[in-house]
Amino acid sequence: MLDLSQPHTLTDIVKSVSEKTVIGSALRTAEWAVMPKALRDQAFFSAGVTQAEFLARQRELIEKTLARAKETNERGESYWASDRAYFIAQTRQLGQALGVQHPKGPRKGDIVEGDITDPLSLARLKLIYDTQLELAYGRADYLTGMDADLLAAFPAWELVRVSQRETPRDWPTRWNEAAVSVGWDGVSREAAATGRLIALKTSGIWLALSRFGKPHPPFDFNSGMGVEDIDRAEVEDLGLMDIRTELTSTVADYDAQMQASVMSLGTREKQLLKKVFGDRITLGPDKVTWTPEAAQLKTAAAVAIKPVRAKAKPAELIAVDGGTRTDGKPLRFNPYLVDVPKAGKGLMSQPRKPTAEEVALMNLRDERAVVYDDAGAVVGFVDGKEAEVEPNDAWLKPGYTLTHNHPRGTAFSDSDILVSLLKGLKEVRAIGNQGADRLFLYRMQFDGMDKSQVADVRAAYDTIKSDMLRSLSRKINLSLMTEEEAERSLSHWIMQKLAAQFEGLNYERIKL
Repeated sequence: MLDLSQPHTLTDIVKSVSEKTVIGSALRTAEWAVMPKALRDQAFFSAGVTQAEFLARQRELIEKTLARAKETNERGESYWASDRAYFIAQTRQLGQALGVQHPKGPRKGDIVEGDITDPLSLARLKLIYDTQLELAYGRADYLTGMDADLLAAFPAWELVRVSQRETPRDWPTRWNEAAVSVGWDGVSREAAATGRLIALKTSGIWLALSRFGKPHPPFDFNSGMGVEDIDRAEVEDLGLMDIRTELTSTVADYDAQMQASVMSLGTREKQLLKKVFGDRITLGPDKVTWTPEAAQLKTAAAVAIKPVRAKAKPAELIAVDGGTRTDGKPLRFNPYLVDVPKAGKGLMSQPRKPTAEEVALMNLRDERAVVYDDAGAVVGFVDGKEAEVEPNDAWLKPGYTLTHNHPRGTAFSDSDILVSLLKGLKEVRAIGNQGADRLFLYRMQFDGMDKSQVADVRAAYDTIKSDMLRSLSRKINLSLMTEEEAERSLSHWIMQKLAAQFEGLNYERIKL
């Protein structure tokens, strides 16, 4: 019995992407098209892209979008973990760090945003994101439509335009060609004569119509076409079925057809696949499958910080290797990958430049704190979570310096200020990574201030923040700035006002 309250689960939608194996390959679109259907269907690839790490990140962000995942910032506010704008920004930054480039080689000057063949262009990244989401939802809707009850009530689809295109393709001609290829089986000639494109959901025309070899939308890249259910009464009027006709789901047949495309391939075909994909493909006596992708992948962070690792001493990389969070989970790396700058000569000699330890934590996604003694030597470090870290209390002594990273790129929080005052620290520092060319070193010192002023500072911080939030809310409502811009800059503006109010509080933001 069909459960209309949940036609398909969110898990099923996400699995349609998450279960694909990342395959980096120089194959172009036309070359991929001749590969066995099941291999294509189970691969997450992008024409001409060989970097598996880049593809894995794309898959991860698309999974988060499909799962409607949310994350929480350091103020406890939730936000969508991924959307199209975030996908584009993140994968472009990672692609640049990994050396992803146009199939014809490096281009001079800026990326041509409308060049669909460039893996980092705006047009290409939008296309990948939109197509993957459409395929995932199309698969889920197809499975729902094949439920026995729903198939009996709405046995056909009509191909319709769901969004306009400047230069629409000739879909009536494509429909006619696909109908001929399946002998008009399950396709309404009567409807076609009036300009309507209607066929039974079980007709082979849907598979013949698809560029992706799937019996559901989308049927081509950026087509703007979708389907609408046609009820049984209209289908019977068109003569596609009568009152006694019972349709059977085609899901099992489609899955069997997919498997057949990799079963019992000839020796020549197997040799060709092995030549093209090497160790990424496993050849069995009667089946061909993708090899698990783990061997293909390196951490994106390892690629991004490789130049630093080559020059730094092991002691300077304590904020990179072997880390675990305070909750026991592996340390993660920030999606905002940046080209890390050269480290300064040390905390004492060049305080306005990042230390070697700070350089090493710039691409971390979880917070990590490092404490220096009054001579600038490292006392210790500790891993936290994405929006919090708690240094060992014994390390926080008067005259010491605390540094840490803020993965969301923000300046100091109220807890940063209050803990520092209570412990009598000489300086507090933070690395704010906002991606691209927005990498900051935040510094805060307390000249003559002590813990007796904690209550005054807390009250002032809360008042400034409240006033600032009201002001920013008005600007956002008037479209003078975006929520993201406000979030990234709020703590910096609060610190500027707070420093102006307390004579002994010194604050600066240094662009790296």
